[in-house]
Amino acid sequence: MGISAWIRGFAVRAVGAGRKVHRTGLSSFAFLTLLVAPGCSRDASAPPIAPETFVDVMVQLRRAHELDITADQFAARRDAILRDAGVTDSMLVQWIRAQGSDVAQLSALWDTINARLTASEDSAR
Repeated sequence: MGISAWIRGFAVRAVGAGRKVHRTGLSSFAFLTLLVAPGCSRDASAPPIAPETFVDVMVQLRRAHELDITADQFAARRDAILRDAGVTDSMLVQWIRAQGSDVAQLSALWDTINARLTASEDSAR
């Protein structure tokens, strides 16, 4: 599965009679990013997404991903998150590719995403 399809579905597929959401961890997305990034060069035509927007969208998607909802409910929530942020799945993919081989920046972004997720989990306890 290509990275674009992975973001579009955000690793969601319906399984079983209850059509519950099957999840793949954020670390899988980070791994895919590291696979894509080294082969890319910086692209001046990248969508105008600020790093903070990218982080916010990914945190919201991951939180939605953790909910006990059906695939259709997740798809609607995902679409709302992207729409509210003013981005599309293809813009996210283009933005990642545009970062080129700056693995340090991408790693820092994933660290920020994980820190926000961990902080929200800790405050929920």
